[in-house]
Amino acid sequence: MSMIELIFGGISALSAVVTAWGAVARRSEALPPPVAKPGREHRRRDWRPSTTQLLVLASAVTGVVGIYLIVNALTDDQEIKEAPLLRAVIPATFSKDCEAEEPPDRALASVTCKPSPRVPIAHYALFNDRDAMNKALSAKVAELGIPPGNCETNGFAVSSYGTEGEGNWGRLLCYVDKDGSHVSWTNEDLRVLASALAPVGADNELYEWWRDEGGPLPTSNLKSFPTGSEESLLEWIPAAYREGCTRSGWGGRTADASVVCTVAGVDALGYASYESVVEMRKAFETRLGRAPEKGEPPCSARTKEGDSSYNSGDSGRAGRLVCYISDDGIGYYEWTYDSAYVSAYAQRDDGDMVRLFGWWRRAETPG
Repeated sequence: MSMIELIFGGISALSAVVTAWGAVARRSEALPPPVAKPGREHRRRDWRPSTTQLLVLASAVTGVVGIYLIVNALTDDQEIKEAPLLRAVIPATFSKDCEAEEPPDRALASVTCKPSPRVPIAHYALFNDRDAMNKALSAKVAELGIPPGNCETNGFAVSSYGTEGEGNWGRLLCYVDKDGSHVSWTNEDLRVLASALAPVGADNELYEWWRDEGGPLPTSNLKSFPTGSEESLLEWIPAAYREGCTRSGWGGRTADASVVCTVAGVDALGYASYESVVEMRKAFETRLGRAPEKGEPPCSARTKEGDSSYNSGDSGRAGRLVCYISDDGIGYYEWTYDSAYVSAYAQRDDGDMVRLFGWWRRAETPG
C-alpha cells in the first residue's frame, strides 16, 4: 500500500472515530437522569461522561490513531525512498529491469531483477548495517550446512572474496537444489546482500556471471556519472556515439571505466577501458566463454579458436575480433583496441549478423 493510500485511510478512520464519539455524546445527553431507589440514597451516583469529556477523549484517541497511521505510512514507503541508492550499485546492463520488493528483516530496501534468460532472477538488498547483512547470509549458510570452499571449482561452498591489493570485499555462497543453481554474496563497503538463480546444471555459468557482470558491485557506482576515468573514456569514444552513453558493468571488475551507448543500427554498443593491455586481454578472454561451444561460426572473421585479429586501414593489426550468436539468439561482435587498452562490443537482439557486420565495418573510428 502506498503512503498516500495509508494517509487517506487514516483520515477516513479518524472521521469514523469522531462520528462514533459524537453519536455516543448525543446518546448520553438524551438519556434521562437516573432515579434514586428508596433506601439507597447513601450509594454513589452513577457516573456519566459529559459532552466535553467525551470530545476530549475522542480528540486524544483520534490524534493517537492519526499519528500511528501517518508514521506507518512513512515507514511502509521507506523501501521506495531508499531504492535509488540501491539501484545506483546494480549493474547498468539490467538495472532498468528491476522492481522494488518487500525488503528482508533489517534491510532498508530490496529489488528483484531479470538479468538475462540464463540468469532469470536476482535480488539485491541494502542493509542498515553490516552486522545485519552478515547475519542474514550466515543464517543461510547454517540452514544449508554449507562447508568452506571455492565456488569457482565447487558448486556447494562458502568463502570470502576480494581483489588483489583491495582486501576482502565480502562473502560468496553457492549451492544447488531442486530449484536450480544459486549464488549469494555480500559487499561489505556497500552493505548489500545479493543473490541470483540459474537453471539446474548452470552453476559454472552462474559463477562466471557473478564474477563478470552481476557480482561485487563496485563502490564507484555510487559516484556521479561520469567519473574522471569515465570522462576520459567518453572523450575517446566517437562524438557521434557519446551523447547516449551511461555507466555499465559489462567490462568486469578490472575495468577502469565501462559504458554502454544507444546508437542507430545496433541495440547496444559498449566500451570498457583498462589499466594495461594485459588486463584488457584477460577480460576479453573471459567474455569469449559466452559464445556457444557448438555450431559453425556466424562470420568469417572468427577462427576455430573463437577469434581473430583485424586491421585498421594501413596501420596494420588493431586488435582482436570475435562474433557469435548467443544461446538466446542475440548477435554479438566484440573487439579490442590494443593500443588504447579498450575493448568494445555491439549487439543486435534479432541476431542479424550480416547487418551487424555491416554496421561494424562502417562504425566511427574512436581516439
